Amino acid sequence: RKLLGTVTNLDAIIKQLHPQLPENEYYLMMEFLLHGLAEYSLISKQRVEFGMQFKDMISTMFSQQKDDDEDYNFNEEDFQN
Repeated sequence: RKLLGTVTNLDAIIKQLHPQLPENEYYLMMEFLLHGLAEYSLISKQRVEFGMQFKDMISTMFSQQKDDDEDYNFNEEDFQN
């Protein structure tokens, strides 16, 4: 429950779409929304040791690109004619 509460605007979306939702179904719908977003490739979903991990695909691509760039040891001499 704590982790679902950290997802930006997830609770607001559920409250907007289902204002009369019973308390015992609230977190179920939050997780259901995350799985739906992953199925439509709006976020990524990965199985981890103790559950699932959802991430924003765009920010993941940019962070991987930054990490990949750091793996190469380029210097200006490599690009001179």
